[in-house]
Amino acid sequence: FQDAKKSTLEVGNLQHFFRPLIDDYRKLKHERDHDKIARGVKKIYKEIREKVLESIIVRRTRTDIKNTPEYWQDIIDQGVTFPDIVPPKQILYELDEHTDNLYDLTLKTLKKESKDLGYYRYQAIKFLRPEAKDAYQKATGVNPSQADRISDQLAHIMRILLVKRIDSSFHAFKMSLGRYYDANRAMLKMIKNGTIYIAPKLKVSDFILNENEAELEEILRNAEDTETINAYPVEDFYEEFLQGIKDDHSTLKKLKAKWDEVTDDPKYDTFVHKINTELMDSSINDNKKLLIFSESKETTRYLYKKLKQDGFDRILSVDSSNSKNLSEVIAHNFDANQPITDQKDDYDIILTTEVLAEGVNLHRSNIILNYDIPWNATRLMQRIGRVNRIGTESTKIYIYNFFPTSRTDNEIDLNKKAYMKLQAFHSALGEDSQIYSTREEFDSFGLFEKVPEEEKDERLEFLNYLRKFRTENPDLYQKIKNGVYIVRN
Repeated sequence: FQDAKKSTLEVGNLQHFFRPLIDDYRKLKHERDHDKIARGVKKIYKEIREKVLESIIVRRTRTDIKNTPEYWQDIIDQGVTFPDIVPPKQILYELDEHTDNLYDLTLKTLKKESKDLGYYRYQAIKFLRPEAKDAYQKATGVNPSQADRISDQLAHIMRILLVKRIDSSFHAFKMSLGRYYDANRAMLKMIKNGTIYIAPKLKVSDFILNENEAELEEILRNAEDTETINAYPVEDFYEEFLQGIKDDHSTLKKLKAKWDEVTDDPKYDTFVHKINTELMDSSINDNKKLLIFSESKETTRYLYKKLKQDGFDRILSVDSSNSKNLSEVIAHNFDANQPITDQKDDYDIILTTEVLAEGVNLHRSNIILNYDIPWNATRLMQRIGRVNRIGTESTKIYIYNFFPTSRTDNEIDLNKKAYMKLQAFHSALGEDSQIYSTREEFDSFGLFEKVPEEEKDERLEFLNYLRKFRTENPDLYQKIKNGVYIVRN
């Protein structure tokens, strides 16, 4: 409780301090450059944190507590324990020569620098001629430069999505590839018919592929919201776009045909083998409960169906569509903080998307398996936080990560080939994606072998020194505090 104009903090006049920061924040709301927004917000809150919040907030991570003898002794006296996180373990799944070559070809095709796939389907607005862009701006209120940026972002998102899907599962990738192929095929059909519809709020591809173009025209005639749908003759687009759609169609058609021939799933086979031989072993899995994460809902549902077919009945598949309905079931079966009388044992395995990566206790399990690579280190920490919680009875947390590799009889070559796959992912995702490192270390996979550390307060180290000095030298400490300095030879 402070007088806003005369506080006891380092900042005396809080109103005067916050006024320019509020103005800067409001200016950022009108900024279009995302990088400038990020830098601006970071600068504003750094100043707030350092000059205001650090004076009124005490924040301690478990790392801070462990490194402070007094705090740690208090934790021991309370009978509270922190589990240790075992360095992540890699699970390598091997691809036969044909699938391995197709896998590498696909990553190469998806790359931003690739000339095989231009993602033109998601950049239609960018290739409108000037007069048509002006008409688009009048209809939607979106200026041409912003439209170009949106087009580039959509193409980027689609590329990242496909790269992540092939890492997630062959099934998820085939589904995403099929949808992209259909969307591009619909655009090709619009080009042949002479009219291209731009309607972000409508599933234009479904209308076109199902021969319902007349219905689209009816929507266009009756649309009160000009942002809902707009139609442009083919002549309004540059030739580069029209040719790009045709070239992308050829690439997607060939790629889809090759993946349609792939029927084996070595990743799933390795997964089931690991469940039967290691992941549910009581020597490491304390309660025989397993938590499996994937970024793709199609992957989790695919795994659920496959596991059911293979006789695994005690499993839950959780995503945004059912997480609320299953919240009590999840808590009763996986939350160690639930009263003993409320704890149940109906399920052993959870297959989940990021919907359970935050805000829930799953610490009756002490094993996490990342079915696809958690490229975002923050997301990995969130996942680990579901089981690395106070209240767990486990002393160790285990993390497993899947990595693809070529089939070989030599273990060293196996790791080398897996490393090369990681490098291919880095290249395909691009350095603008949040990933662990732009250069992985050979043999250890660099940071994929490490758990990102919790933050620690560097000032606490000096505070601990002063506390120890005060305890061991109370008289000298008091003299120094009172301004009496002693010089010794």
